[in-house]
Amino acid sequence: MKVAQHRFFKTGQGSGMPPREARLLRCMKALVRQLSIPLLILALVGCDDSAPDEIDGGGPLAPREEMRPTLASRDELLAGAPHKDSLVTIGKEKSDYPTRFDLADSQSPVRNQGQRPLGAVFAVVGLMEHLYLLENSLPEPSFSAQFLQWSTKVELAASPDSEAASAALAVETIHRHGLVLEEFWPYVPAPWGRDEAPECFAEPVPLICRTLGEPPESALQAPRHSLPRGRFISSTPRSIKAYMRDRGAAVVATMDFFFQAWNHADSELPVSRINFSEGYVPYPNNADIERSSRRRAGHSVLLVGWDDELEVPVRDERGRLMRDHEGELITERGFFLFKNSWGTEGFGIRNEFGPGYGWISQRYLEEFALILTVEQPVFEVVEDCLDGLDNTGNGLTDCDDPDCSEHRVCRRRGSVVTSRRARAIPELGPMGETTVDVHESGYVADLFVTMNIQHSDISDLVVSLVAPGGQRAMIHDRAGRSGDPFPAVHRVEGLRGVRTKGPWQIEVADMAPCDSGKLTRWSLEIINDDNWLSELCDYEDPDCATPDCAEHPLCRGGRRVRMESDGESPFGADDPAALVSRLEFDEIGSIANLRIGIHLTHPYRGDLRLSLIAPTGNPLNLFEHDAQCYPNVVAEFDLPEFAGFPLDGAWMLQVDNPGKFAAGTLHSWFLEATLEP
Repeated sequence: MKVAQHRFFKTGQGSGMPPREARLLRCMKALVRQLSIPLLILALVGCDDSAPDEIDGGGPLAPREEMRPTLASRDELLAGAPHKDSLVTIGKEKSDYPTRFDLADSQSPVRNQGQRPLGAVFAVVGLMEHLYLLENSLPEPSFSAQFLQWSTKVELAASPDSEAASAALAVETIHRHGLVLEEFWPYVPAPWGRDEAPECFAEPVPLICRTLGEPPESALQAPRHSLPRGRFISSTPRSIKAYMRDRGAAVVATMDFFFQAWNHADSELPVSRINFSEGYVPYPNNADIERSSRRRAGHSVLLVGWDDELEVPVRDERGRLMRDHEGELITERGFFLFKNSWGTEGFGIRNEFGPGYGWISQRYLEEFALILTVEQPVFEVVEDCLDGLDNTGNGLTDCDDPDCSEHRVCRRRGSVVTSRRARAIPELGPMGETTVDVHESGYVADLFVTMNIQHSDISDLVVSLVAPGGQRAMIHDRAGRSGDPFPAVHRVEGLRGVRTKGPWQIEVADMAPCDSGKLTRWSLEIINDDNWLSELCDYEDPDCATPDCAEHPLCRGGRRVRMESDGESPFGADDPAALVSRLEFDEIGSIANLRIGIHLTHPYRGDLRLSLIAPTGNPLNLFEHDAQCYPNVVAEFDLPEFAGFPLDGAWMLQVDNPGKFAAGTLHSWFLEATLEP
């Protein structure tokens, strides 16, 4: 059995008096010299309520001014979180976990949230730094908690009416928008005062007061680093241990805050400087639970290990150590190691893992906490085709590496046509036409477009290439982030076999306000395949005179039927009912090919699930939780799954928005069917 090591206080030694009574006596004598009798009565009550610890392991004690860290609202930290009973328990029931385990060596330095209620933000930043240390792409990662809090409020538009942010929302913000390094916007530990910002002390409080300003331009233009989406797991010790051991990664715990258990100076019950200095957070007693529930505070920490044999003495509601009938200390056994965000001057200054670390009861977490996990980010290493080095470690350099097979330097060249005419890209609209004429006859074997687009936010842009025959291919669909450069070279898919001769056109549309730019030049490189003899039977313009298209449904007398929705259909962020849009066909016939087009706007398409339901009741999942951090769904694609189905009847497009972060609008959708003759 491992028991926390302490020594007895010498208070009252030689007096023949128990330590607690000796301390009371000294307290009374001191107060008699200073206070009147009415005040003395009140003072004695306070003196008795702060009864001393009976044992001490030695070492410095936390200053009392450090024992009042700023807390967030419990309801804000756990808003929208799943019910504990719905969370999956991972790990085998009889797994042989080590009795002691820690990930302390892969942690960044302990930080201090100061006078702001951002424990959850700091826990997530600590987790991100830990995961990047494991991933090893940044040698000393230090991410900006200041930027993360602002990004959650402004870019994610979550919880704008408070300063705090939950761990789940902070992870979602990083997943969608990325996070910059600390150097680009250092943390501000204290809120603005009344003298410097009097507008922050009137209702309603401006959002800029909660974020302490806007990030500098250098932060907005800085590279952003991302994380996978978060996932809650069961808070049972088995689940937490299984995750940390099997993945070698820490987890974030968000919990109800019990003031006496945490030894917070605002506790209505006596607290222990020794426990605060050691970082001990035991299971709360009933009085602590009842009184703390009146204030409903919350806190988040980063769990980095455990010790099943550590035992900490139990205290009663008066702060005194509890003993059994034989006089032995009553202890609680089994604690998780955690990294806190209260700095290194008070909490945990006597902890063996260093100041700022603590031990929290496993039972406490199981009953009162939610556990958020994030998988380690994985960044694929690819060959740099121009640096003369073997970047991937496979013994192949530059053009010899398969990664470079499509690089413009390594591939065979074709005919190149360039347009040098600059075109402005207006806000919320298409750019003027820009074309290049190809004079060589033949068919496309491969196609590359090189573009120079200058735009402040490339995620606003949709760029397409249109062939002389009207065939269209998407080049860029609102990818990237504000400040990213537009990619220069694009390999264009889907146009193999298209005739080369004639005018080729680039279309650029800006889909959002507040930004503008220009296309300064673009070039088209076509690798011509003179041996491409087969006709492209593409539904748009099949050549029924060639044998290649003899079996095409339109060439066999089939009909093409198209129907499009009428009017926009908004859908909410927290509406449990799905949006359903209907198209009713009267034509009788069997489907040879079915094509769907969807124009839907939403800040983050990863929240959405789209389904098409045939009149027969057969559903087809079209789109679900795209992992890419992009907005909107603007797409057309074939649905061979419905070949042979009858066309007549009601076809329904169903839009589910289970993410609950933002609303959207279904602007239009169409179905185009080619019927069997």
